[in-house]
Amino acid sequence: MTQDTAVSTPGKLILMGEHAAVYGHPALVAAVDARMKITVRRRADRSVRIELPQLAYEGETDWRAILELTRRARAAWMDWAEDPARTAWSGPPGDHPGRLVELVLGETATWLGLDAGPGLLVRVDSRLPAGAGLGSSAALAVGTSAALLQALGVGPTEDSLAAIALEVERRQHGTPSGVDATAVLRGGVLWV
Repeated sequence: MTQDTAVSTPGKLILMGEHAAVYGHPALVAAVDARMKITVRRRADRSVRIELPQLAYEGETDWRAILELTRRARAAWMDWAEDPARTAWSGPPGDHPGRLVELVLGETATWLGLDAGPGLLVRVDSRLPAGAGLGSSAALAVGTSAALLQALGVGPTEDSLAAIALEVERRQHGTPSGVDATAVLRGGVLWV
């Protein structure tokens, strides 16, 4: 019998210092009770199925494609990071809503040193609207990574989740402050 691994992560709201945080200054941030639930189930085959019902997306891929996407996204980001003033960061390569989930899986596998993973079903049920400033990408990064690590029998730590989330947020936003992932990981009201 295959058991589900489910993780629930909160969104965040920056109460003060939103733009200052990007430049390394403190911000007052609060976790909010609009949440994202990520469920991971191991499958008998080697494919990875991603379900995002709020975005009406279902797709299937494999670890070779996930790791290639992660490699390309990391290389593009590193090239951009050499001179970020020359152009705005365009985000990760890809053309569908499941790409960010694929990047989280790929960054987690890279952090573990894996060249492949098990077959998975990854389902994201979210009450956090994407692009609304509520930390949906950080919630997705932390929750998906934590669920995958648990499903693999690896105990996620705050440090491991913060490191993986930072890499995902870099691919998504270019130069993230880290405030979103900190709020998602720690909860409460924080001076970050």
